[in-house]
Amino acid sequence: GDLASCRCQSCKAQVPRQPWIDELTRKVEVTFITYNPHYGMYTRVGTNFMFNRGGHIHKLISVLSCWSNPFDRPLDELVVLLLSGGLWILCAVYSFICESRELFNVFRKANDGCFKALKEDYIGFWNMVDWISLGVALCIVILFFSMRSAVEASNVEMAALLVEVAKVGTSTENREMYQAATQKFFAAVENMVSAERTFRLGLFAYPSIIMLRLFKSFAAQPRLAIVTKTLQRATVDLIHFCIVFMCVFLCLVVNSILFFGQDVQDFSTFPRAVNSCFRAMFGDWNFDEMMEIGLIKAQIWFWIFMLIMVLILLNMLLAVIMDAYKEEKARTKTAQTLANQTYDIYRRWRQFKRGERVRLNDIWDVFCEEYGGDEKAMLKDQRMLKASYLTEKVPKLQPTQAKRLLENSLAAYENAIDAEITESHQLKGIKEGAAKVELRIEQMLEEMKYLTGRVQYYDRLQAYGDPEYDFHFGSEGRSVTEASQEAISHAVTGLSSEICGLFVDNLKRIEGWQDAFERQQNELHSLVAEMQIMVRQQAWCVAAMAEAVEQLTPEEQNHEGE
Repeated sequence: GDLASCRCQSCKAQVPRQPWIDELTRKVEVTFITYNPHYGMYTRVGTNFMFNRGGHIHKLISVLSCWSNPFDRPLDELVVLLLSGGLWILCAVYSFICESRELFNVFRKANDGCFKALKEDYIGFWNMVDWISLGVALCIVILFFSMRSAVEASNVEMAALLVEVAKVGTSTENREMYQAATQKFFAAVENMVSAERTFRLGLFAYPSIIMLRLFKSFAAQPRLAIVTKTLQRATVDLIHFCIVFMCVFLCLVVNSILFFGQDVQDFSTFPRAVNSCFRAMFGDWNFDEMMEIGLIKAQIWFWIFMLIMVLILLNMLLAVIMDAYKEEKARTKTAQTLANQTYDIYRRWRQFKRGERVRLNDIWDVFCEEYGGDEKAMLKDQRMLKASYLTEKVPKLQPTQAKRLLENSLAAYENAIDAEITESHQLKGIKEGAAKVELRIEQMLEEMKYLTGRVQYYDRLQAYGDPEYDFHFGSEGRSVTEASQEAISHAVTGLSSEICGLFVDNLKRIEGWQDAFERQQNELHSLVAEMQIMVRQQAWCVAAMAEAVEQLTPEEQNHEGE
């Protein structure tokens, strides 16, 4: 085309001079800015035309808006806005004071150095969440004032642009000033909407941090803490599962780009393909667009994706989480519900107001004061506490509360120990127990060997009256004839005793048989008597039938004669 007639400056600035769009162009954006005076809102509208390698042109419209003055609204809305903002700032300041006080106490009680105390006594996941929330809150405040500064700059540039619009005419100088003012206004609006978008990103991150702080608060109630404890228990399995999941997912994403990238906008780039595949896992897809590459190809990729990602991997993820949830649910089976815990808090508060109860914080402070504020030394003390000791140390503490406090503390300690016992700990305990049993068995075998030796030793000693000893050594001091007669006498006596025992057993067995025969004979006699009765009854019935037949026969003959 005629470059001299082109009104844009980009064509003339290129070396060599050429049109601003060619075969290497990937994206063209047309931007314009509007201002709505009724709402006091700037709007930047960008129309993007993206050229892919397949020759398709995809369009995307981006709209970014920003208030020229967020405080220019009705009084009732403004009051709510200011009160909520002020309350939020007060809460953030209060959290900062509490965390700073806790950190100061850690440094004050540090005996082995501040950094060691900070590492051992303070640095933890939930404390880091608290400080991150404070940091994000500070960033939000900074981003808000940065956005307000950009909005004020845009308002100033718009006022200057309106002045230049009034002056513009046929003069070249006025037109150049107008173009310069327009460029400044566009740059100011770009900066403003960018600051507003960054501010919204900060607002987006803050509720996520607050959600984590809510989980920290849920830990105070066992049934509310099931979710966090489930995730903690399943962390290791989830990490290993995510490695497999991401490898398979990314491979299928690459396949989707190769299949649909040239024809479907949602798969034209890697970020778009990742988002589209993730949405497809949860049932949000457009199969009609996928069929642009062919029905068979689209079906093959879609079936593979659904079978692997949805039917297998997602169900495995649920199985991992539900397994951990089942264990945590079993641990909290006897835990208090939220309603019961709320009622207990109210009941304790009423008792405290009536002077019938001492707060746990007051009891804790008494012990801390006894140890000079050193909580580590207090917790390491292995001294056994009694209810009488508590009532002496803590003012106004009743013996019933002291006893109940010690019992509940012991139960909570035992439950905490049981909660820490996992399957690996149980297996380790079983192995240690088996090793101890094996060692004990070896010791018992050694002791049995020793006892066997001692028994054999005592068995070889002379013990008159023992049959075995008398058989082998009882003939000492006697003749062979006397020893033989005595041995035969003992043998005959033993044999006679055995024969008598067998005879008695056989007689008892015969008596049992006779009793059984008698029972059977009695049963047989009763059966024969019953049969005789039945035969008499049958004979009586036959006689009755014969008599009835004889009576019917003359009557029939009379009828025939008539």
